[in-house]
Amino acid sequence: MKQIGESDHPKIHGAMGFPGSTPGTIEVFLLNMEEATHVLVFDSSEERWRANESFDNTDMDHQEMIDHATEIANDWFAESLADRIATAEDADSGP
Repeated sequence: MKQIGESDHPKIHGAMGFPGSTPGTIEVFLLNMEEATHVLVFDSSEERWRANESFDNTDMDHQEMIDHATEIANDWFAESLADRIATAEDADSGP
């Protein structure tokens, strides 16, 4: 099994998960490709990953790309906090 960040694909430069609000979970995933970086988020209500935002990284160095992706991830964490808490509470109450 591949570890996060490993890839044999020549256009994938790396990947990184961002810890989520639930301990031990990854809710945001950064996929850094040759010309674009994609910030993927886990939609807990749908239980699936989706692309939140992508951006051109051709004029960025590595740290600029990480900083920009982290800003996007933090914005998503802030905007989705109430929904993620509600989904977690629904799961805890169970049937």
